[in-house]
Amino acid sequence: VVVVTRYFGGIKLGTGGLARAYGGVAAQCLRGAPRRPLVRFRRVRVRVPFAAIEAFYRLLPAHGGEKLAEAYGEEAVFTVRIPEDRFAAFARALADATRGAARVEVA
Repeated sequence: VVVVTRYFGGIKLGTGGLARAYGGVAAQCLRGAPRRPLVRFRRVRVRVPFAAIEAFYRLLPAHGGEKLAEAYGEEAVFTVRIPEDRFAAFARALADATRGAARVEVA
């Protein structure tokens, strides 16, 4: 998002002059701004037996995931977000590490 503010200094630029001035300043700002890639995330719920929590905590950051919420009952239930392109690998790695005991559900 770029916001351009012009304080009137007594010179009238006209419609074309204003458009060129605003467009030029906006383009200059965007050229110098830092860029970040747009990443799509998938929000999922992960049910993990207590014996396998260590594997979950190891694999989540390794796949670019972020823990959003957690709840504990008979098992640990985490709500996480994972980059869309890394979701399948995370689910496979978690299933392998927990011998299928952990379950990944789309939230």
